[in-house]
Amino acid sequence: MDPRADFDIKYPALAEQGDGRIEWALQEMPVLRQLMGRFGRQRPLEGIRLSGCLHITTETANLARALKAAGADLALCASNPLSTQDDVAAALVERHGIPVFAIRGESTDVYYQHINAVLNHRPVITMDDGAAELSFILGGGHMSLKDGQQRMIEDIESEVAFTRHMIGRDYLDRQVMTAMREVPRDAFVPPDLKDAAFDNGPLPIGHGQTISQPYIVALMTDMLQLRSEHRVLEIGTGSGYQTAILSRLCRQVYSMEVVPELSEAAQRLFQQLGYDHIQTRTGDGYQGWLEHAPYDGIIVTAAAGYVPPALVEQLKPGGRLVNPVGEPYSHQELILVEKDPQGEIHSRDILGVAFVPMVDTNPTTEQ
Repeated sequence: MDPRADFDIKYPALAEQGDGRIEWALQEMPVLRQLMGRFGRQRPLEGIRLSGCLHITTETANLARALKAAGADLALCASNPLSTQDDVAAALVERHGIPVFAIRGESTDVYYQHINAVLNHRPVITMDDGAAELSFILGGGHMSLKDGQQRMIEDIESEVAFTRHMIGRDYLDRQVMTAMREVPRDAFVPPDLKDAAFDNGPLPIGHGQTISQPYIVALMTDMLQLRSEHRVLEIGTGSGYQTAILSRLCRQVYSMEVVPELSEAAQRLFQQLGYDHIQTRTGDGYQGWLEHAPYDGIIVTAAAGYVPPALVEQLKPGGRLVNPVGEPYSHQELILVEKDPQGEIHSRDILGVAFVPMVDTNPTTEQ
């Protein structure tokens, strides 16, 4: 990008679409609507330069509008390029006059160029959303592995507190959090993304797949309520990070991956790092892994349009299945399916999420 640019977005023509979605979201934010009106009258942040590194979504767009109404001179970049909504970024620039430096899926180099662009704004106040990149860069320090891991744990704990009313718990299981502390996430991300390994957001791992947000990894693991004697089926090995976490908490993990290259790379990594109790296979996750069924827990790390019946069949009575359900790049919900001792099925929605789509190699499978 041109270092002199006032903004950097991908699709300015999407401004109208994005503005409509921002306005729609505002209707669900009554407190912020009231604050926006009050800020417009009182202007408490008049002339204060503010830079934010945030998820560029409809919700944060309305936060930005409120800050601008309060008189702040602000600029924004993306804390997680995979969550950037390009139409929202366009609307903030074209309709609301807020400088935004964010493009969905931007490279690591562009990501840091965008961070530097908002720092060139010479902010008096900075806002960070999970990644704490602005504060870290301004501090000029070096972050050790231990520092990064601890920051990740603190981010998970903060997000649990923020979502406690939705997930129905104030904290996650101690053993789950111990596993999150001990498994080195940086070993499971591509070399060019090591600096972002402990950010509380998903990261691309190639082949159109991602390593999940640490908070989501911890939450989904916690939802399984694993015990040391349990056997677990994972659909979507990916880079192997979630698999390694599971292996610290149960007797055996059977993990399936539809992309052969990812499956092979993960298996090599498990051997290098000494993670045993893991058996991998390349195949269609919609069909499960009947050979080792039934399972005490089943976890799906990609979004399916429905809960695959084969997985429910392979769940042991008393077992739990955790599955993101929804269409790609649309609303998705994290679903908990429980099979009681009599074999009856009970399911409930837990939390809105965003996952890459689950690949179905047999799309005629009955729902």
